[in-house]
Amino acid sequence: MRIAFRADGSSQIGLGHLRRCLSLAQALQRLGAQTLFLCRASDVDAQALLASAGIESRLLAQLPAVIQPGALADAAADAQACIEVLKHEAPALLIVDHYGIAADWHEALRQALGCRIAVIDDLADRPLSADALIDQNLCVESSHQARYAPWLRRPPARWFCGPGFALLGESYAELQAHVPAAEVRSIGIFLGGTDPLNLSPTALQACRSGVGFQGPIEIVSTHANPHLAALREAVRADAQTQLSLDLPELSAFYARHDVQIGAAGGAAWERCAVGVPSLTLCLADNQRAVLPELERRQAVLAATGLDAPALAQGLRRLLDDASLRQTLATNSRALVDGQGARKVAMGLLMLAQAPLQLRAAELSDAEFMWRWRNHPSTRQVSRSQEEIPLDTHRGWLERLLAAGQSRLFLAYRGSLAVGVIRFDPLPTSDTDPAFEVSLYLDPQLQGLGLGRALLQAGEAAMAAMHADIALNIHAEVLPGNESSLALFRGADYGPGATPLRFIKRLKP
Repeated sequence: MRIAFRADGSSQIGLGHLRRCLSLAQALQRLGAQTLFLCRASDVDAQALLASAGIESRLLAQLPAVIQPGALADAAADAQACIEVLKHEAPALLIVDHYGIAADWHEALRQALGCRIAVIDDLADRPLSADALIDQNLCVESSHQARYAPWLRRPPARWFCGPGFALLGESYAELQAHVPAAEVRSIGIFLGGTDPLNLSPTALQACRSGVGFQGPIEIVSTHANPHLAALREAVRADAQTQLSLDLPELSAFYARHDVQIGAAGGAAWERCAVGVPSLTLCLADNQRAVLPELERRQAVLAATGLDAPALAQGLRRLLDDASLRQTLATNSRALVDGQGARKVAMGLLMLAQAPLQLRAAELSDAEFMWRWRNHPSTRQVSRSQEEIPLDTHRGWLERLLAAGQSRLFLAYRGSLAVGVIRFDPLPTSDTDPAFEVSLYLDPQLQGLGLGRALLQAGEAAMAAMHADIALNIHAEVLPGNESSLALFRGADYGPGATPLRFIKRLKP
């Protein structure tokens, strides 16, 4: 499946739009999708950034460079240029992460290419026409849906909202939780890939002369930083400070320091996923509502200003209070599980109706099937709700596979296993075979609509294995399992022998 992105970056726009789209693109690629970025020229080399991550891109070279944030004055020309690039191999989905692009652009691309439009946004300040809306920020109003309602020309079919859908790189999904040290031994500073306000030297000054911190400091930036020469000078003057440039990902940087100083943009969710205590600065309009809410939840300490004295004031609190650092670490980690890009990618592919692939289960699959089966969310809707020892599960699987009567499949999207579906034979007086279906998903992927796709794929596999005869597929739902009730009713299962049993006839 082909998926296109439209995003820009510059010294003034920053690199955040490109980086969060890059994380999503990599997640989509791992699920089997092909991706292509469309970008305008600017004073940073967006194509080089994407190419370093193995992502294909096209420059809209016929259009003027975009440096400043805000609405595109030539949005209609931008739309037409994108149509010209994409029309010969139209994507199934176009993902737009751009504050300068609004509903007219979305609708022009949808009409010309016949694709669905997913919008990444956090401003809710312009008309949008989205089939899916992604906003990884906290909502301080009643809901994201209410916040965007005045701006929507059509109701999105899918919403991916809140820090649980933060678009982070794959490394954040595998991290161990950061354990705060009793004393702060080192400090990390990252204020964006371009640091447009040139605050990195100010943060360094706050650490040294402001609070007298003498330990190692690491500052991260990129060659796209227009103030890089001055930053190099500041670092050269401090033997205990290191400058790291163009790091491909930052999870290890966040994890190796006891305190971080950073902005309240996308990097805030990266620091939360690591669980590192941070002094957090508001550097853009889209961060103004988010930062007070993060501080209210005791997930970060908000800086009271952007000058060195204000930063030193907050930093002193972090250095002196180990209990505060522990609280921030615990609460920030609870907000972000690092799985957001994977969940959004899976949900978008569901929206684009990409089918799941099935293969027969093998004994080597026992351990991760067992982890999914023993997860509390799976057990509470199972006939047997007790935890099963791994050896017991492995023995059951070995006997089931050896008997050869049941049909047990693993479902995949790309290289990622997503769920299990089983069809057990039932005794019947009917001439047509009968099977009972049961299924469960990777618990981290629940709530994305995968159950319906898994059931459809399983039914198709069973129909193909019994191509010349009809099959009766039975299902039983436990009381209170509303999601399974909706699943089977929505998949055309009719009433069975009892109110919580269902049946569907698969015709040859």
